[in-house]
Amino acid sequence: MTQDEKDLDHLGHIEAFQRFMSQVHVSRETAIGDLRGASTDQVQQIAGRVQAYDDILRYGDWENIRRRIK
Repeated sequence: MTQDEKDLDHLGHIEAFQRFMSQVHVSRETAIGDLRGASTDQVQQIAGRVQAYDDILRYGDWENIRRRIK
């Protein structure tokens, strides 16, 4: 396990980080909902936000955190 993986594992056990990641997930879902009825320009902007949220969730190991807090 690399140091980055160890650091993420440690962060994943901290309640404040879990709440932060949960809020990023909610923001991602909200952005996806914003796609409905958006203009072409807005779709491109929103898609960029969704991608950024996805990156944060992936790098923050959201799937493992979500399983842990359920």
